[in-house]
Amino acid sequence: MRAAVFVGLIAFAVYLASFRTIASVDASTNVLLGYTLVRDGDPFLDEFSPTYDRISYWSYRAGGHDAAIYPPGAAMLAAPVIALGLALRVEPPASASITLVGKTAAALAAAASVVFVHLAAARVAGAGIAMLVATLYAFGTVTWPISAGGLWQHGPAQLWIALGLWLLLSADRRMRLRSGMAFGLAALTRPTAALFGIGGVLHLARRDRPAALAAAVWTMPAAVLLVAYDLVAFGQPLSPYYEPRSTANVAVGLAGLLISPSRGLLVYSPFVAVGAYELVRRSLQRDDLGDLLRWQCLAAAAYFIVYASFVEWWGGTSYGPRYLAELLPLLSLGVALWLQRHARDRRAVVAIGVLGAVGMVVAAAGALFYDWTGWSWELLMPADRLVWRWDLAQPWYTLERGVTHSDPAAFIPLAFLGAGLVMLANVARRAMGTRGP
Repeated sequence: MRAAVFVGLIAFAVYLASFRTIASVDASTNVLLGYTLVRDGDPFLDEFSPTYDRISYWSYRAGGHDAAIYPPGAAMLAAPVIALGLALRVEPPASASITLVGKTAAALAAAASVVFVHLAAARVAGAGIAMLVATLYAFGTVTWPISAGGLWQHGPAQLWIALGLWLLLSADRRMRLRSGMAFGLAALTRPTAALFGIGGVLHLARRDRPAALAAAVWTMPAAVLLVAYDLVAFGQPLSPYYEPRSTANVAVGLAGLLISPSRGLLVYSPFVAVGAYELVRRSLQRDDLGDLLRWQCLAAAAYFIVYASFVEWWGGTSYGPRYLAELLPLLSLGVALWLQRHARDRRAVVAIGVLGAVGMVVAAAGALFYDWTGWSWELLMPADRLVWRWDLAQPWYTLERGVTHSDPAAFIPLAFLGAGLVMLANVARRAMGTRGP
């Protein structure tokens, strides 16, 4: 636990070393929802309409009010930070409500997800491998530029999914039951994350039906809260944002989210390929871990297909495959299992190091240099054509322009990251003798 918290604190320091934030209406909407929930106790954004030009948001007109279209999970998780902001008189329309308060809440959630990714990896592969896996997850994926960059739904959902996986991996039956609570909170944040909770319940049902029922009961408070929120905000049990909509060519979406130059998961974080392979390989074994991974892999596949079917599968104005952020805790667990199997193979460790370094460079470019408004990549041409252009691939476009256009303060987090990696390497070296089951 101490090692996991140590990695999480380094991640939090790097995430906050620069208060650059994402100029995204999605993230701003969650922050404003948090403010109105804490300050007014309602889900309506009416009080922000006079200053809409300063801080824009997505809303849906229902019952004479403007209601935030997103579920309340991210805003509720940010409530303590928002309450502190209100105590310090930092509130909308002041930009600090987004750049300071919103980003702090996002960075906390993302860093907490790093802690539980480390703990889950340590349960299956030992503390030393967990240190490496948590570092790659924290700094070599969209967790850094997206989830920690602004209060999207992604960071909080990643936190709850990572917590749910850690609980499911426990030998303590009571902890396994409480995985339902974690996955319920993930669904409260991003309803499609309910797929991982369903996978957890089905896994428990194979060995212990009363445990599966208890885990399902643990999901109920979050489910009731989500329905109650939607009834108050929209007068219906599900936000209009999640109603069925037109779909695209699923095959194109699948390929795009995997290998397209500007949204491909394997382009932004190539090391997760070994994690995906290992998850499938290990899920074929007839033991408890294999059964757990089998159901989680099925949930991840369904999640992947859902977002690949979206007309805008690339996720709008974004950096990298943000729609797949919720898959990263599970994929990181797969990387840990792969490293455990190849721990004595120096070539395998070097390969992961090289692929991880690529991911870190690409993630750092998005977190520290990407300009969401000035020379934004999305402004070049329509996104449906742009996402397939290798000559204008978003990571390289960002690196080429970012170093010359960025504020020198953007390099401060790199110093934090360098110092943190040295410390983590020393801790990991001492921990390499500690192995999982």
